[in-house]
Amino acid sequence: MVENAVPREDLKRFLEQYHRVILHLRYAHKSAKSLGIILGSGFSKDFKLPDWEKLIRRIAEHPQVDGAGLLPDENEKLSPLRDAQLLFERLLSRETNQPDTASRPSYSECRRVQRLWLAIVHDSLYHLPTGEFDLGEAIDKHAYAWQLLELLRQDQRFTLVNYNFDDCVEQMIQLHWDGDHIKNPAGVVRARPYEAIWDARLRFNNDIVTIYHPNGFLPQNPGERKSSSIVFAENSFADQLIDMMAGHYSAMQHYLLNKTCVIIGHSLNDSGLAHLLRQASHLNPGQVHYYVHFRKDSDGKEEGEELTDVLFENYNLRRLHLTGKEIAALLTLIRVDENDFRSLCKECKGTFPTSITVYVTGCIRVGKTTTISSLRSFDVFDEWPGPRHEFLLIQPASKLTDEQRIVVDDWVMKNIPDKNRLVREKGDAVSGIIVVDRCPVDAVTFQEPEGVKAKATRLRDAIPQVEQRCGLRNGHVIFLVGDPSELARRAYSKQGEVTPADMATYQEAFDAMWRRMDYKGITRIEIDGESIEVVIKRVLRRILFGDLEECRLDLLLDELCEKGY
Repeated sequence: MVENAVPREDLKRFLEQYHRVILHLRYAHKSAKSLGIILGSGFSKDFKLPDWEKLIRRIAEHPQVDGAGLLPDENEKLSPLRDAQLLFERLLSRETNQPDTASRPSYSECRRVQRLWLAIVHDSLYHLPTGEFDLGEAIDKHAYAWQLLELLRQDQRFTLVNYNFDDCVEQMIQLHWDGDHIKNPAGVVRARPYEAIWDARLRFNNDIVTIYHPNGFLPQNPGERKSSSIVFAENSFADQLIDMMAGHYSAMQHYLLNKTCVIIGHSLNDSGLAHLLRQASHLNPGQVHYYVHFRKDSDGKEEGEELTDVLFENYNLRRLHLTGKEIAALLTLIRVDENDFRSLCKECKGTFPTSITVYVTGCIRVGKTTTISSLRSFDVFDEWPGPRHEFLLIQPASKLTDEQRIVVDDWVMKNIPDKNRLVREKGDAVSGIIVVDRCPVDAVTFQEPEGVKAKATRLRDAIPQVEQRCGLRNGHVIFLVGDPSELARRAYSKQGEVTPADMATYQEAFDAMWRRMDYKGITRIEIDGESIEVVIKRVLRRILFGDLEECRLDLLLDELCEKGY
């Protein structure tokens, strides 16, 4: 039983607004086991712990620092990194009695003051004006802590990144983790169901929940292991950024490249995380993460779409403008079981399927397979369910002999129904967004016009019927269109001489086929002169933000059987 469960009506409202986001994140969590959570100070602030500005003011008021006079007035905004550095230098000067800036304390003295600084930060973090911090009382008032805990219970090998120093997540797990969940996947009972780490050079434990603290770790209990330093002042942030550029944070980079992350409670003012996100977007322009932009008032207006565009273009972030209750709804919808999710989709106003299928298609060498290879945070199906036939590799379809064409056609007519069955079964069984390399009807385009009707009829006959209709899996089609001369140049290195005229003919066959549907449910993307990175980004933008109306491929195949192009 989940404490503070989200009302069903709230879940349905959220699902109606963010249906596609939820499908993507459910696939990452339930099927791919590639969901990531990144927490910032906003998460701990809801436990009534101080945010950075309040923490710095508390440190300044500490009697051993006595640095309140160094900070701006209460009404003025702090510069957290600079002000934290000022307070540390103030403590260092007071504790070592340095007469002027020309001298510097010894290494041992600096280490002693560093330990004292950590103790003062610890006291300022956990000793609240109302008394000692008590997470047991605070968790019930947190907007979405219970929902996060339930998410972690479902995947005991989950790795969560926490940019905060505190151990709120660790305490929450320890307090509310029942006996069954303390066993690892092998059935071995562990005294502690989590591991807190701050040194990414160490190997992560794959048997229990891992909480990684890139900025250091200061648990409330002084007896627990803690990091020897924290990233809190201007110089430490600068050093962290230098280390990132030198590759010392490759574990975090690997996390961003291999997880679909939800960033919660983070302002993105951390230049280190912003740098890693930017670098990840360059390394794989098809990998997307979700940034929760917190808003207090559920009726408040969203900020302009300009910010959404900036975050997507610069960092591959899809912005979600959410309240605390909406974050709770998001986390709940990610984790609910498939049957309950299916019921919620049916109860919503309008059509909200449990899966969406997107086909990426186009002429050979247009870049569709390269594009799809960067979109593997979605449920990707390759062009063929098994190895390609050798005749498809050595030359284009137009250069096949009659005997070779018969062999290839037989092979294609066996593989297309197999692939369609796999896509249909996956879409019916598991929620998510399915991205498929090539449409089933693409096979008809590799045919002389006079043979189209016969080829289409053979294809329709090969695909088992569903509800007395051709059982093709319908979906939105993204049609990539390139310059025939450029496509011919690309094809030459793989399949020998192919002329621009050949490529123009292939492309016109696709165009003629989609005109049969008046381009309904089809997005045409011109790629002339575009780099593959830009093409990937345009396809990703369509999947995340665009209209994904289904193209009725079953009706199209009927049309081709009767009339050809």
